[in-house]
Amino acid sequence: MSIYHMSIKVIGRSSGRSAIASAAYISGERLHSEETDKTFDYTRKSGVVYSEIVLCNYAPEEYRERETLWNAVQAVEKSSDARLARTIECALPRELSREEQIEVAREFAKSLASQGMIIDWALHDKGDGNPHVHCMATTRPITKSGEWGSKQRKEYALDKDGNRIPVIDKATGIQKVEAKTGRKVWKRVTVDSTKWDDRSNVEVWRAKWAEICNKRLSKENHIDHRSYERQGIDKIPTIHEGYSAQKADAVMMRKEGRHGDIVQRNLDIAEANRQIAGIGLVLQMLQVAIAKIKKEIEKMTIKAKEFNNVTIGEILQRSRSLRDNAGASAKHNGQGTSSISELGTEIRDRRAEERKLGAARADREAAAERLRTERSKEDKRGGRKSILAELDKRKKAQPERSVIKDTGREGPGHGISR
Repeated sequence: MSIYHMSIKVIGRSSGRSAIASAAYISGERLHSEETDKTFDYTRKSGVVYSEIVLCNYAPEEYRERETLWNAVQAVEKSSDARLARTIECALPRELSREEQIEVAREFAKSLASQGMIIDWALHDKGDGNPHVHCMATTRPITKSGEWGSKQRKEYALDKDGNRIPVIDKATGIQKVEAKTGRKVWKRVTVDSTKWDDRSNVEVWRAKWAEICNKRLSKENHIDHRSYERQGIDKIPTIHEGYSAQKADAVMMRKEGRHGDIVQRNLDIAEANRQIAGIGLVLQMLQVAIAKIKKEIEKMTIKAKEFNNVTIGEILQRSRSLRDNAGASAKHNGQGTSSISELGTEIRDRRAEERKLGAARADREAAAERLRTERSKEDKRGGRKSILAELDKRKKAQPERSVIKDTGREGPGHGISR
């Protein structure tokens, strides 16, 4: 599966950055800044494969020249904390050919330009397995006259019912009125004229990049702009390393024999994900096994119900009917000895099945008979005890009789004594 990465940042004067310097870097060119009278030379920079400028509607053709474009941007921005450009960096799928990577980058740049931006983009690949594209987008729209438009505009603030909100004079408690024109004063708010700063656009751009790439990728290599959590995937996301992190890692390995912090963290995450995947596979196997056991139990339950609902007589009757029908069919069709033999085998098999069923029923009946016998014995034991008790009672009530004893001697006069 290909890796998804998109980073969006702003180039602003407040951080001391220059649009000319950034454009020179991503294009690998030598550009001069009219604002600072400085030249930025990145012609020796390696890894710049291709660069291009995509114009939006109404943009002057001269803005296809990189130095002209970004000097014009810096000239129109007067504020010391002005936002000069927006940068979008995207990882390119390594599964795509170079021509396809250029097509993907160009199509994405055109989708941004269709919203009114001028896009300066470049494809970078140093052969380190991290091909990516840099996009620099203008922050002002272009008017129909070809001039730079306004980033913001004033609009009436509206209440929940859609009505304008009056500005109230605290001293009088009534709505303020302009002194020169006599017009009523209404509350106004500043809004983004382009809506490019709306955070919802980030989701749109991220989804668009995935859509464009996936049109050229096989299904198993599709990328997804959503997080693992939103996709329902039990996996820990890695950190985008980039060139700086990989360079730092190489230095650490050479000097200390260990990976840099970011690279090592990604290695740890990869190992954790392998363990999670193994646990997930075991769970899937258990779920399949449980499903099979449930099906077997259902089948056994159905068979048990059918067996309990059918008497031995019904089974024998069905078997006889099948046997008679089979014999009649064989006779009617004039089948030979082999057919009769097959019929005999089938009848024997059916009789064997009948015997099994009969034996099972006999076992059940024998068990029931044993239970009845045990109960009967218990009942008899109870009756015998009652009889013995009655006999003892009667014996005690009768008078004592003389006892005849045998002395064990033989002969006259020694046999009996009273």
